Amino acid sequence: MRNGIAILDAHRGNVGITYTQIYSDCMRDGIAILDAHRGNVGITYTQIDSACMRDGIAILDAHRGNVGITYTQIDSACMRDGIAILDAHRGNVGITYTQIYSACMRDGIAILDAHRGNVGITYTQIDSACMRDGITILDAHRGNVGIIYTQIYSACMRDGIAILDAHRGNVGITYTQIDSACMRDSIDILDAHRGNVGITYTQIDSACMRDGIDILDAHRGNVGITYTQIDSACMRDGIDILDAHRGNVGIIYTQIDSACMRDGIDILDAHRGNVGITYT
Repeated sequence: MRNGIAILDAHRGNVGITYTQIYSDCMRDGIAILDAHRGNVGITYTQIDSACMRDGIAILDAHRGNVGITYTQIDSACMRDGIAILDAHRGNVGITYTQIYSACMRDGIAILDAHRGNVGITYTQIDSACMRDGITILDAHRGNVGIIYTQIYSACMRDGIAILDAHRGNVGITYTQIDSACMRDSIDILDAHRGNVGITYTQIDSACMRDGIDILDAHRGNVGITYTQIDSACMRDGIDILDAHRGNVGIIYTQIDSACMRDGIDILDAHRGNVGITYT
């Protein structure tokens, strides 16, 4: 409930905006939480519900180089020192993670949208995520082809392409069965091929049922595609929701389930500089 700054992965430098109350996200001043201000240290977070209790570093896809901040307790996320987990420090190796709840148990590489080129790290067991060698899964190595995934739990069973926010141009890989994610051909789903139109999706379980546009952090300029029904995500026309069209204003969202009800700005990782739009 605020004015003029997209919350998730949004305005990366706008300081001074006072947030009144952003439900289940934060109660603070002047820094967008998720994938936001990547260098603003010194802001004291009072209480960010179900996210963190700390000082001076945005958690998700945030400060990518600030080491030394001690996290006391970040609920359902981590218990560690000095590295933001999600889409965070993309090159800091050597930090030993003790226990990151429901995320990982490993050494030296941030999992989600993290080290995009570090191959050779053997993952022992990353709970509910993967069991593999040498490639970070989510938003990770964007060009490493040839790695054979044996079994990545609840994610995929395929060859040579990282799934989420991964290889953004590798077409021709046939997906046999990617559990709870997709059943399709040649396009990575999440934050993937950002310009490949014409691929017809038959059925992407719990994700979408549409034609020719990748949903999450995908085609950032394709307007006019009518979404019929994207389960638990949206029901709209012509703009991808998550990390999508970063400059298309004027589209009126009627009802985006469990996400938003607003006008003209994509919520997640979206318009990174549009100030003045009032969110109802």
